[in-house]
Amino acid sequence: MQRTDIEWVVNPDGSPGYTCNPVKGFCPVACPYCYARRMYLRFKWDKTIRFHASEIEEISTLKKSSTIFMGSTIELFGEWVNFRWLGIIFQWVRLYPQHTFIFLSKCYQNLVKYRAFPKNCYIGLTATDAISFRAAINCLNHINAKVKFLSIEPFIEPFPILPSDIENVNWLIIGGMTIPKAEIANDYMCHLIEKNELLTFPYRSSLWRVLPTADMIRSVISIADGMNVPVFIKDNILDGNPLDLRLAEMRQELPGGVQLKRKEEEVARKKRSHSKRRKPKTKRTSNRRQT
Repeated sequence: MQRTDIEWVVNPDGSPGYTCNPVKGFCPVACPYCYARRMYLRFKWDKTIRFHASEIEEISTLKKSSTIFMGSTIELFGEWVNFRWLGIIFQWVRLYPQHTFIFLSKCYQNLVKYRAFPKNCYIGLTATDAISFRAAINCLNHINAKVKFLSIEPFIEPFPILPSDIENVNWLIIGGMTIPKAEIANDYMCHLIEKNELLTFPYRSSLWRVLPTADMIRSVISIADGMNVPVFIKDNILDGNPLDLRLAEMRQELPGGVQLKRKEEEVARKKRSHSKRRKPKTKRTSNRRQT
């Protein structure tokens, strides 16, 4: 278990939360944008899927109420994860009700088997296109959790969202894609980028970012606002504001409508900066009579 840079995993006091990966190994889902699989290949880590009890036992060392993202490097609800391992994980979740445990899955058909989750769980599903969005919404409608959320990441293909689609959703996350430079030129990505007019630009030495259009993001925000669903725009979209989003759209809301303090401060600073630039200069005059 370790502190995480994942910006939507935040402790109640505003500090970065944690990731915990008691199940380790090379994730069979094989998402083309998966950073964990690239690390396994680069560092030649053991690809065997296995359970590390010592990893989850570290939860007992946390002194304050914390937020913990479970299984950040592998799909926990796939057929390759032993049912007994998940039983142990949820035993620990119930043992520490003061902590919030976040689970994010792409295996809709398996997740729905659990239906009811402990009260200190956030349960999320990933949707990247219309088909996966429909499957995710159907699954979320059939499970019980304190917070049910949808992660639209990478958001690289527009799809229609109706207000009724998210009436049982408590949180939306929107993010872009970061992929190796060599993969951005393949036929599939070239077609996707051209068809949807996605923004691409180099990020670090060997990586590129692929971002949705501002209109794609605004369409989701508009529906979410109408349903009072908080929206979290990830840093890979907001950094440098390459999409020229409006200040009200540069939001990082958490469940319950709480917005990250650091983003609020940034927005406030930009508002002050814009106000200073727009305020016309006036010549000071004195009210005192000249004698």
